[in-house]
Amino acid sequence: MRVIGCLLLLSGFFVVVAAMVLMNSFQTRMGFVVAGGGVEVLGLGLLMNGYKATRKEQR
Repeated sequence: MRVIGCLLLLSGFFVVVAAMVLMNSFQTRMGFVVAGGGVEVLGLGLLMNGYKATRKEQR
Protein backbone atom coordinates (compact mmCIF):
# COMPACT_ATOMS: atom_id res chain seq x y z
CA MET A 1 0.00 0.00 0.00
CA ARG A 2 2.87 2.35 0.71
CA VAL A 3 4.25 2.00 -2.81
CA ILE A 4 0.86 2.76 -4.36
CA GLY A 5 0.48 5.77 -2.06
CA CYS A 6 3.85 7.13 -3.15
CA LEU A 7 2.96 6.62 -6.80
CA LEU A 8 -0.35 8.43 -6.33
CA LEU A 9 1.44 11.34 -4.67
CA LEU A 10 3.83 11.60 -7.60
CA SER A 11 1.13 11.27 -10.25
CA GLY A 12 -1.01 13.93 -8.56
CA PHE A 13 1.97 16.27 -8.50
CA PHE A 14 2.67 15.72 -12.20
CA VAL A 15 -1.01 16.27 -13.09
CA VAL A 16 -0.86 19.65 -11.33
CA VAL A 17 2.40 20.62 -13.02
CA ALA A 18 1.16 19.55 -16.45
CA ALA A 19 -2.07 21.49 -15.97
CA MET A 20 -0.17 24.64 -15.05
CA VAL A 21 2.05 24.36 -18.12
CA LEU A 22 -0.36 23.09 -20.77
CA MET A 23 -3.78 24.58 -20.00
CA ASN A 24 -4.77 28.02 -21.25
CA SER A 25 -8.19 28.54 -19.70
CA PHE A 26 -8.33 29.37 -15.98
CA GLN A 27 -11.36 27.13 -15.35
CA THR A 28 -9.79 24.15 -17.08
CA ARG A 29 -6.50 24.69 -15.28
CA MET A 30 -8.18 24.92 -11.88
CA GLY A 31 -10.24 21.79 -12.58
CA PHE A 32 -7.11 19.78 -13.26
CA VAL A 33 -5.32 21.31 -10.26
CA VAL A 34 -8.20 20.29 -7.98
CA ALA A 35 -8.25 16.80 -9.50
CA GLY A 36 -4.48 16.46 -9.04
CA GLY A 37 -4.82 17.65 -5.45
CA GLY A 38 -7.49 15.01 -4.88
CA VAL A 39 -5.18 12.32 -6.22
CA GLU A 40 -2.46 13.55 -3.87
CA VAL A 41 -4.85 13.39 -0.90
CA LEU A 42 -5.77 9.81 -1.83
CA GLY A 43 -2.08 8.92 -2.06
CA LEU A 44 -1.38 10.50 1.31
CA GLY A 45 -4.29 8.57 2.84
CA LEU A 46 -3.00 5.28 1.45
CA LEU A 47 0.50 6.07 2.65
CA MET A 48 -0.70 6.80 6.17
CA ASN A 49 -2.91 3.69 6.17
CA GLY A 50 0.03 1.52 5.11
CA TYR A 51 2.19 3.05 7.81
CA LYS A 52 -0.44 2.34 10.47
CA ALA A 53 -0.77 -1.27 9.29
CA THR A 54 2.99 -1.72 9.50
CA ARG A 55 3.07 -0.30 13.01
CA LYS A 56 0.32 -2.71 14.14
CA GLU A 57 2.20 -5.70 12.73
CA GLN A 58 5.34 -4.78 14.66
CA ARG A 59 3.55 -4.89 18.04
